[in-house]
Amino acid sequence: MNKIKKLYENKLLELPYPWVADISYECIMGSVAYGVAANASDSDLYAICVPPKNMVFPENHIIGFGPPLKSFDVTQQHHIKYNGNEYDVVVYSIVKFFQLAADMNPNITDALAVPDRCVTYMDNIGRYMRDNRKKFYHKGCYWRFKGYAYKQLKKLKTKIPVGNRVELVEKHGWDTKFGYHIARLLNEVEELMLTGDLNLETSKEQLKAIRNGEWSLEFLENWFVEKERMLDQLYLTSSLPNNPNYEELKRMLLVCLEERYGNLNVVLNIGMDSQTRRVIDEVKRLINSI
Repeated sequence: MNKIKKLYENKLLELPYPWVADISYECIMGSVAYGVAANASDSDLYAICVPPKNMVFPENHIIGFGPPLKSFDVTQQHHIKYNGNEYDVVVYSIVKFFQLAADMNPNITDALAVPDRCVTYMDNIGRYMRDNRKKFYHKGCYWRFKGYAYKQLKKLKTKIPVGNRVELVEKHGWDTKFGYHIARLLNEVEELMLTGDLNLETSKEQLKAIRNGEWSLEFLENWFVEKERMLDQLYLTSSLPNNPNYEELKRMLLVCLEERYGNLNVVLNIGMDSQTRRVIDEVKRLINSI
């Protein structure tokens, strides 16, 4: 049983609908996934669920008329204590997850690339998404990841530390947790543009050094400037596509939905072209043969 369902059945996790607990993919994120965890009992759980068919494909509804349709994108809850561990939980609708992955949201991108040891549950749908994660990648990662790194740098300089961040600042003179996330984001986008894939533990020794205060804030800022300059050049030469391939990603999403719902020809009003139908049928045959 996945951890999300255990927390829900033990009445520790509140969900908007019971079916949200029937997830297709669940993984541990955060410092555990990056290989720099100071306390392995604290876990960030990311998960993907598939909403009911009538929520994804509402029948006989005219947009803008009548009562609003029920929908689900994401739910989250923090600081859940269970069996000596503390969990922060985020569960996404598969449709929302696909959209964020197509936009190269850093957290969503990381979720499909966590080390195998951090995948805590996966059905055929989750396995298919994880195995095909490279199809989400494009040069938009440069702007997204660098933008997140800038936000972390701004928070480092302006946010008043609270909780265990106070201890970090007192010990090292600056918030080294923000620091290692800044380096992580820039390293990840470098790896994506260089190799077309992502290993979240590639820079773990460097990230540990930053988190442990072996870098000064001044050194990090100088490193940031040089790294950004290098990434600017790498953006021009990277072989990643410039934009997401929405047609390919739509086929992937339909494969996932058909794995859960069955054939969608009627729901989509026989709207699939023959090539898309053939691709979906072949991919479904492959994932069901695993």
